[in-house]
Amino acid sequence: MRLKLLAMAVLAALAFPNEVFAQGAWPEDCKLVRMAQLPMTFKNSHISIPASVNGKDLALAVDTGGYASSLTKAATDNLGLVRHRMNSVLIRDMGGKVADEYVRVDNFRIGNLQRGGVDLLVMESFAGFDGFVAPDILRNYDAEFDFGGAEFNLFKPHACADHAVYWTGSYAAIPFNITQDGHMRVPVTLDGRDTYAIIDTGAGISALSIQSAGRLFDLDPASPDVKKVGKLIGPSGGEAAAYAYPFKTLTMGGVTVTNPQIMLTEGRNFLSSNDATILLGMDMLPRLHLYIAYREQKLYVTDAEAH
Repeated sequence: MRLKLLAMAVLAALAFPNEVFAQGAWPEDCKLVRMAQLPMTFKNSHISIPASVNGKDLALAVDTGGYASSLTKAATDNLGLVRHRMNSVLIRDMGGKVADEYVRVDNFRIGNLQRGGVDLLVMESFAGFDGFVAPDILRNYDAEFDFGGAEFNLFKPHACADHAVYWTGSYAAIPFNITQDGHMRVPVTLDGRDTYAIIDTGAGISALSIQSAGRLFDLDPASPDVKKVGKLIGPSGGEAAAYAYPFKTLTMGGVTVTNPQIMLTEGRNFLSSNDATILLGMDMLPRLHLYIAYREQKLYVTDAEAH
C-alpha cells in the first residue's frame, strides 16, 4: 500500500530491548545463500531498485504491503505489452481507485534472479517508478533491507532458525503472521493498547484509521489534540483526509519507538482484511536494518547503523 503525506514528518526515537540474541558460530549448512544484491535508493519516500522486463531497464519500488507486483500503464505502453481485463478480481487502493487489468511478461529480472511467464498487475501511475515488487514475489525468498548501507538483498530461505543476522551479533527477532493478502502482521502495543500492524515498505508514512482510533482510544476528528494536517494519496489518485495525534510509545517485540508519528486517516479501517489496525511505513522503517524471513515468519531487526 503506497501512501503520500502532504505534511512534514517528525523523526521518532528508537530503543532496543535489554535482552537481545547473540549470534554464535554458524554450521556450514546454516550459511546464507544470496540470490540478488541491488543498490537501494529513495524516491518520494519509497524504495527504488533496478530491474528489467523483457530486456528493458526499469525502476521498481519494493512494497511489502502491496497485493501483487505491478507495472504502470505508461510502462506497459512503453514495453508494448497487451493489457488483459480481470473480470473476477478487483484491487482497490485506500483512496478507492480500482486496478482491474494485468499483463503477461516473458522475462522479469531482479539482479541475477530471472523469471519467465510472469503476470503483473497494471496500475494507473506511480510517480518516479515503473511499478513495484510485492509479496507475491518477495515471499519466495528472505528479503533484507539494509537502509544504513543502501542495499537490498534477496536470499534463499535460510535453513536454520535464528541464523539470519550476519552483520552484527545483537538483534531482536519478532514473530509475524502472513495475512490472506500476503502481508506481514506483527503484534504491537501503541500507548498501552495491544493490536496488530502491517510492515509496509511501500507506505510513505505510518497510519491508523479514524475508525480504529475510535475503538482503541475513543478518538475522532473533533477530539482534543487531533489536528487535520493534509491528505493521503493512493497510487491511483484516491484521497483520504489525514490527522495528527501525539501518540507516546509504540512497542514491537521489545523494540520501542517513542513519540511515533502515526497519522489518523478518514474512513473505514483499510487494513480490516488483514485483521490489523496500524500501517508501519517509511517514516519509521529506514531507522532499522530489516531481515524478513517469510518462510520462518520472523522479522529480524537491528539499528540501521549496526555492524
